[in-house]
Amino acid sequence: MLFSNFRFVGFAIVAVALAFAATDAKSTSMKDGIELVQNWKPAQTDGSEKVHMITFVGDGKKYQIKGEKYANGKTSNAHCDATSVKRRLVLKNSCSVSSKEHDQIFTVSCTSNKKKNFARVLFKSTGEIEVNTHGKIWAGFTSDEEGQKLRSTELSMQALIAKGDDVGVIFSCISNKRGK
Repeated sequence: MLFSNFRFVGFAIVAVALAFAATDAKSTSMKDGIELVQNWKPAQTDGSEKVHMITFVGDGKKYQIKGEKYANGKTSNAHCDATSVKRRLVLKNSCSVSSKEHDQIFTVSCTSNKKKNFARVLFKSTGEIEVNTHGKIWAGFTSDEEGQKLRSTELSMQALIAKGDDVGVIFSCISNKRGK
């Protein structure tokens, strides 16, 4: 009887330890060059690090971001804020990208229809940013004039272009409004 109680207590301790390990393991997740980090905050820089923010209007679960391969066959990478939904990390509302070492290329898509509503964004190491949108996704830059609506490039076939070492990109799968 005493032995079975010890066995039960030992089993309970192992189960609790595994539960903590599983919870801790879910605080970061990496896929397609995107590191999702729960409660992540971007580092403050002076612009010389060429860190650009990618911000999503509305619920981050409506978006998917994927790092694409660049010149040397390496995958572009970003760090993103995440929240836990059913023990799985999902995109919350923003990511940061550094183009100091090399160009970075990403595909941002609306989860409602990834094949029709997506954008490609290129962060060049020169500080230039190019965005092309397809379908019902709109984009703009943090350097745009206040009140300027987000834009689509689908009909014009001309990329949105901005330049600046700390200029960010804003995406919306909802409308051409920037949100709050």
